[in-house]
Amino acid sequence: LWKVHPGKMNAFLTDARQHSKAIYEEWKKQGMIVDYKVYLNSAPTGSQDWDVAIAFQLKNFAALDGFAGKAEEVANKHFGSKESRVAGGEKRAELAEVVSARLMREVMLK
Repeated sequence: LWKVHPGKMNAFLTDARQHSKAIYEEWKKQGMIVDYKVYLNSAPTGSQDWDVAIAFQLKNFAALDGFAGKAEEVANKHFGSKESRVAGGEKRAELAEVVSARLMREVMLK
């Protein structure tokens, strides 16, 4: 869950299209995730509420084993180097901040 800094939503979404989308698509291609979704908070409950949510669907909990290392490899390849990836993260921090991260499980009610 991301809280976008005032006046930075367009820049944040542009950055997400240019970088995050390419990385998430590669994760899908490699079978690291099943799918991903991006949500905008249309009814915030206060000034500290999140603005953008990014959700990943995994095949199962085992998909998390080694995920961080693989994800970093994909991101480094996208950005060209670890240094460029870190610089991209610093740029994104100027646009928004992570306010929460959650691991949730979807269940089907019978």
